Amino acid sequence: MVALGHDIFAEAASGVLAYVGPNGIGQSAIARRMAITRQAAQQFVDRLEARGIVTRLPDPKDARGKIVVLAPLGRQMMSEANAVKLAIEAEYRATLGEQAFAALQSALASLARKV
Repeated sequence: MVALGHDIFAEAASGVLAYVGPNGIGQSAIARRMAITRQAAQQFVDRLEARGIVTRLPDPKDARGKIVVLAPLGRQMMSEANAVKLAIEAEYRATLGEQAFAALQSALASLARKV
């Protein structure tokens, strides 16, 4: 992604983007999921917001809370990241073959469930 001009992906703040789904995520939930302090999560979100990648909206369930959502630039970046991921998957599939690639996906899914 850095090669595509998105240098934010070289920074720790980009880790937040893995948790911002299509409906956004509460800022405090980011801290819990990333296992970082709320202050660190706020700094990461501040950095992404300053770059126009995310924005904060009021949390309708918590008057003091904020929901972090992708801004248009963030949606574009995540679309490009998905295209890169799909290209990598296609390369792995071509190298390993369908059966080995399916086994790799299964093994990685098992590992992800343990984390």
